[in-house]
Amino acid sequence: MQNRPNVIFPSEFKEFSLALSGPFEYQYRDFVATFAFFDAEGKKLSPEEVSATWSPKLGSSFRYLKPDEAGTQSTIIKPITLNTPAVSAYVKVSPWKKKDRNLAQKIQESLLVAVKDDELGLTWTRRIKN
Repeated sequence: MQNRPNVIFPSEFKEFSLALSGPFEYQYRDFVATFAFFDAEGKKLSPEEVSATWSPKLGSSFRYLKPDEAGTQSTIIKPITLNTPAVSAYVKVSPWKKKDRNLAQKIQESLLVAVKDDELGLTWTRRIKN
């Protein structure tokens, strides 16, 4: 997994989710999203600080992508909560059951990353930087 964030937010967050900006056809577990989160000093959060499952095989926390519900911009992962606030993340979509790297890349380019800043009462949404 890369050690540099590819999505950065203007304030700290403790809740993280993903949505798609367009429709894609795939089944549950066809694709997996892997994550790393970074605090304000750029230090990577440990797996114990992240509610997503840790995979030694993937070398990161992960969630399987859920299919989008009939064109709605619903979340495609179970939201992730953090024990320690983060300001940035590294997110990567990879094929799992469906071995289609091109579709995985298109899904990644379509992702909307949303985080909640409970202290300010705000939700921030960003696209992943290439």
